[in-house]
Amino acid sequence: GPDNIRRRHGTDTFLVGLGSKRAAPFSLVQLLSPFLALRKLMSLVDLETSTALIPKAGLVAEVDADGQVLHIFQDPTVAAYWVSEAEEHGGYMYLGSWRTPFLARARASPAQVAT
Repeated sequence: GPDNIRRRHGTDTFLVGLGSKRAAPFSLVQLLSPFLALRKLMSLVDLETSTALIPKAGLVAEVDADGQVLHIFQDPTVAAYWVSEAEEHGGYMYLGSWRTPFLARARASPAQVAT
């Protein structure tokens, strides 16, 4: 499950970084998901190769206390990807990544929210 879950400032909701999409428009991971033997074989592939096979995405979900997704914040340019955490401060969302060496900052505005 996700880690680095943060309470959204001034609300009873939480921000959850989502490192990738399962399929967009093609994902080897999605293709192999029904085949246990092939998935086990993929586990032998090094991290650099395996992450190259997963579609990159810049996503943060806002969820309520019951885990219901309320909003998805998405970077359509995928400039910030493998997002593992998000912290909101002063109208901006600061994004960290488990895989890439960056701290990204994006305006946390309703215009960026897809419901």
